Amino acid sequence: MYESAGVNELGYRECLRLLGSVSLGRLVYTAHALPAVRLVPFAVRESTVIMRVVDSDVAKAVRDAVVAFQADEISPELGGGWSVTVVGHATAVKDSLELAKLAGLRPWPWGIQKNGAYVRIAVEVVSGGRVTSEGG
Repeated sequence: MYESAGVNELGYRECLRLLGSVSLGRLVYTAHALPAVRLVPFAVRESTVIMRVVDSDVAKAVRDAVVAFQADEISPELGGGWSVTVVGHATAVKDSLELAKLAGLRPWPWGIQKNGAYVRIAVEVVSGGRVTSEGG
């Protein structure tokens, strides 16, 4: 997928490891037949991406839909970084035992600790690339 010079394709495990190293990503979904992107806090748990969505319209739009999720870490100063994209089915997390476990994953920013719905993306397709500086 990444064919340009200076971009090294990443394997499945490395993609999930890198996703787990950051806490904000972009949820890509369809809203009213148009593409939409929302910045969301998230965590990786096994082969799933778990996010907390405050906006009920977003939660409704992604429920039981195929969505994409992207996160990255780019450092222009260091001349490199990485980007990972996953595609999968999104479902609402409703089981009370699972909700209790998810509440302790990590502190959720922006005051959404008490509000919002948990959404799970089962990772079905993953791709990623690491950009390196010349010679490195």
